[in-house]
Amino acid sequence: MANTLRELIGWKLVFGVSGPDADDRTVSLFRETGARGLILYRRNFRSAEQVKKLLSGLEEKLGWKLLVCLDHEGGRVVFPGEGVTVFPDNYAFGLLGDAETVRRQGEIEGAELSALGINVNFSPVCDIIGDVYNPGILSRSYSKSPEAVSRFIKERIRGTQSRGVSATVKHYPGKGHATVDAHLGLPVIQSTLKEMEDFHLKPFFAALEAGVECVMSSHPLYANIDSEVPATFSYKIMTELLRGKYGYKGVIVSDDLEMGALTKYGGAGDAIVKADKAGHDLLLVCHATDAQNRSYHSLLKAYEDGTLDRKLLEKSVERIKTLHAKRPARFEGKLGPLPEGALIARKAAGAAATVLNKGNFDIPVRLAQYAGKKAVLVYPRFADLEETLMWEPEVKELDSWFLSRDFARGFKPELCRVPLNPDENAVLQAARQLDGAELAVVFVWDAGLFEGWRRVLEAAQSKAKNCVVILLRDFFDARFAAPAALAATAYGFRKCQLEAVCEKVFKGA
Repeated sequence: MANTLRELIGWKLVFGVSGPDADDRTVSLFRETGARGLILYRRNFRSAEQVKKLLSGLEEKLGWKLLVCLDHEGGRVVFPGEGVTVFPDNYAFGLLGDAETVRRQGEIEGAELSALGINVNFSPVCDIIGDVYNPGILSRSYSKSPEAVSRFIKERIRGTQSRGVSATVKHYPGKGHATVDAHLGLPVIQSTLKEMEDFHLKPFFAALEAGVECVMSSHPLYANIDSEVPATFSYKIMTELLRGKYGYKGVIVSDDLEMGALTKYGGAGDAIVKADKAGHDLLLVCHATDAQNRSYHSLLKAYEDGTLDRKLLEKSVERIKTLHAKRPARFEGKLGPLPEGALIARKAAGAAATVLNKGNFDIPVRLAQYAGKKAVLVYPRFADLEETLMWEPEVKELDSWFLSRDFARGFKPELCRVPLNPDENAVLQAARQLDGAELAVVFVWDAGLFEGWRRVLEAAQSKAKNCVVILLRDFFDARFAAPAALAATAYGFRKCQLEAVCEKVFKGA
């Protein structure tokens, strides 16, 4: 056991860093705080070899091994641009309905991430999506059924952990029915404990049964379980229930303590003390260096003045050291995506491709019949999120990809590229282009979150004689589709999903 408070606290800290290199500022941060956990984001990836160099260089300069963590769910949450299979969202696998395929997905992910140097994956999502709009979860969930989610969760965990990477289930105790994204604000959930245990907690119970090595908490306020504080700060939810009643003995991980849901409860320094007191082992401060420094010093002060209990700190560090010991390897196995992964991705995406509303169209929609007529292709400007989200090179420019497909041969639409958060000028420009069109094909990014996209879609449906709507990020956007429009989705925007939904709509496949 470490002898100093600094050393003990360092075991609990998981920090993000600003770029792709182990620069002096990064090394100083980790040395001064003793941090032994690192979480990677899109900003840290340039290539697979560069990531290996970042990890090796940082560990060499520090003189200690890091616990390297990554959010790698598939679908909308994928950060590496190389070395991994880009799987579709969990909801696609839920529609496929094959638990053995989910287990194989976990095995492939585990092998690929282990080769990249990852020890812990903050996945899979246990949340159960409902019929209420939930912008933070959506297709990250497997299903509306707790039994189905439980079945898939077990296999994903077993697959991942069998290949050298610890799985993490989230977001305990379940926020599939939240109506606010915790990145932006504080969700308030009214479910009672019995209601949670009878429904939303079932996948977490299944995960504990499967031997999951980490559990990540969620930020909502569960008003009828602990009305005082969000789950992140709740001793009742994190310790009395998860450790006591449910018997979990593994590592408890906080979600990012800089999230918008926690801002009303103080800054990162206050948040990390409250999260530690609630019973978390690993404490995530993922972005700002000043917040990371404040967090460390706040913990140090809280242990020095007795606000936090050193004996509990020592027990927490024992659990973290046990996790480290389970994942001793770095860069284990052959680097690169496994060939079987692409086959599984296409299989799940094909099962997910769905026409939600046929409208006035016959399927397949033959684009060739609009040759010589005014047609407009409306699509999002993916480059707006290039620094935070990984785009597969083939679909980064969505217009080029779409028009290169065999079903689009001879189709020569006007191109209308729309920002991911369209302002008034972008909406007006799109409306002018759409005026008098015989056909509009609209790839909708997120009309529930961004009013500009909702208005662009309204313009397409009112100004074009015929409208095909492909839903990308949010399948709840189907509620904005006019009855005469064709609306379809594959429950995500990855290449395999785009291919599947377009094949369904334009080829009838």
